[in-house]
Amino acid sequence: MNEKVITTDEDLIYWCENCNIPIIKKQGEDLTCPCCESNIKYLTTDIRPVFPEERLLIEILLNKPLEFLEKSVWASNNRYYVNGEVFSITSKHYKKYTPEEIISQLEKFAFLNKNVLFNLKIF
Repeated sequence: MNEKVITTDEDLIYWCENCNIPIIKKQGEDLTCPCCESNIKYLTTDIRPVFPEERLLIEILLNKPLEFLEKSVWASNNRYYVNGEVFSITSKHYKKYTPEEIISQLEKFAFLNKNVLFNLKIF
C-alpha cells in the first residue's frame, strides 16, 4: 500500500535505500521510488550535493578521512546525509583542530580524494 505525505505545497526530498539516491516528490505523491518502486523515507525540503573537497573536510572533522569516499553524500544547512543517514556538524567539530592541523590533513589526503561519482558523464 502506498502512503501519502500531506504537508505543504513545496517539493519534499526522500531517500531510496535500494537505489541509494535522493528522490524529489510533490506533496501527496505516493512514497515509492520511481526507479525501483521501493518505499522511500523522508529526508528534508532542501538538499545539495557535497563535492569531494567538502566531503574530505567533513571526514577530517569527524576523524574519519576518506570513509565516505564511495558513499552518496548530501547536505542541508549543518546537516549531512551519508547514504541517507543524517548527522550534524557543530562548532565542537571545528574547535577540535587548529586550522594548521586541518590544512595538513587536507593536503595529506588530497591525492586520494578522487570520487568517480563526480567524473561520470551521463548523456
